[in-house]
Amino acid sequence: MATLFEKYRSEIKQWGWKGIVQDALANTEKVGDIVIGSDYIGSFLQPSGKYYTPWANSNLTDCPQCKGTGTTKKKYPCPMCKGEGRRHYEDWMNPGIKTVHYYDPTTNTFTCNVCNGRKNIEKTCSRCGGLGSHEAYQDQEYWKALDSVAAEYGGWVAEGEGDPTDMFFHMEVTDENTN
Repeated sequence: MATLFEKYRSEIKQWGWKGIVQDALANTEKVGDIVIGSDYIGSFLQPSGKYYTPWANSNLTDCPQCKGTGTTKKKYPCPMCKGEGRRHYEDWMNPGIKTVHYYDPTTNTFTCNVCNGRKNIEKTCSRCGGLGSHEAYQDQEYWKALDSVAAEYGGWVAEGEGDPTDMFFHMEVTDENTN
């Protein structure tokens, strides 16, 4: 099964990137010593339709699977200490770590640094990727995929100056990409 990132990347690759690059090369502006090509590629409000601001997050809904916690309810035995809560100091590469992780000289063990001695761990929620909001996770994966595809074509994506909900593909115009 494809990850959300792979799904979005596959969709974004269908956008006709050779034409986007050609349009960017035809629409250039000199910025300092470099020439930047740009092409409008659509609205910023995708896929959730949310616009993020640093002062407000109330427009995001909690993940229906984890209820906003970002983790599963089920506890799993810690893979490092195998549910013991403590590890033998030989398991650790640096014996000097003993003092940091509550070394017990009588048992020659230290508190597991993965589960902090709780013996169990929670796994990251698969629906929201640990963010607590499935919408935020969808948007995050969308932007990772978009950035990945844009980089593959020698550019990057940024919002518009006049309208921050506009998305533009930008690329540095060089002799190599104009031939």
